[in-house]
Amino acid sequence: MFEEYQETLILDFFSKVPGVSPAVCHQVITELLSPCSVAKVEPVQFQGSLSYTCVVDTSASQRKIIQFRHEEFDTSSTDKAHSIYGDIVPPLRYLGHHHQLHIYSSPFRTGCPYVEFLQAAEGVPLAGHRIQTVTDMSFLFVGGLYFHGSQPTARDTRSAVLHLRPTTATLACEARCKVLLENTLTVIESNSNLVDALPTVLAHGDLTPFNYLVERTSGRITAVLDWDGATVQRVGYNLHFAEHLFGSMTLDGWEDYPEREAIEGKFCSTLCEHLSAQGIDGVSAFLFSMELSKALGILEYYVPRVANGAVDVWEKFLVAFLQRLSWENAQA
Repeated sequence: MFEEYQETLILDFFSKVPGVSPAVCHQVITELLSPCSVAKVEPVQFQGSLSYTCVVDTSASQRKIIQFRHEEFDTSSTDKAHSIYGDIVPPLRYLGHHHQLHIYSSPFRTGCPYVEFLQAAEGVPLAGHRIQTVTDMSFLFVGGLYFHGSQPTARDTRSAVLHLRPTTATLACEARCKVLLENTLTVIESNSNLVDALPTVLAHGDLTPFNYLVERTSGRITAVLDWDGATVQRVGYNLHFAEHLFGSMTLDGWEDYPEREAIEGKFCSTLCEHLSAQGIDGVSAFLFSMELSKALGILEYYVPRVANGAVDVWEKFLVAFLQRLSWENAQA
């Protein structure tokens, strides 16, 4: 099933560039990397929907990642992320426009996509493996805080809520989802001053298990990829992506992993350590403000997807994440 899905992604990618194929791309790689001879070109196992990516071995005993994309993108977000997080964010180099495609290279990083572990026949990784992953991941959500006076501009929270309301009001979703949406919008709006007072971060826009690599034996993160959609947001905005470390979506709905409490506890304690190290006082109160920012991030990520209606699972994600918010638990 997965192999068929990947083949479909590749076919769809090349259908938009008639006359171009994987073989043509492999030849372009050979030409671009000259005078080093290319010993091997191999497509990566997990292809994205917007790119075609290969691992390349050269005669200089170097390994590179070469990626072909339909659209050129600004590499400045990746450059900034690299400056904040170091080598865990591989730098990107633009190689030009060939055969209607934009081409980028980056250093090869060992490890495999985290999603590969989650889909393994033997089940999810052991708790110790996942604790290492969440420990490393925690810094990706709160690293490099920009404080007031030095931070890039962020949007007004109340305006963001007002922008969301017309869409949420017309969503064709279950009653439970409607209630959760209204509760969340009300709580965010009534506490918008707390969100607006938060420092900002460079927030990865799609920090799902497809976009980070881990060591097979330890669970240590070796690379975080695809920073193209990163934006400056108030800290906590993309924190909902951490939920993928604590559970997964199944045909029956969202299911927490058996060790969720321990894994999430380690994630939160490490998160607090990073915040304290950056000068945040009163971390407990700060975490509630971050949760408000997280709630806004959930809405802005999932509401448009539910409204689009292309995939039914988006509403399940929306409900699963909103119902875990502290104000919902307080009402239960």
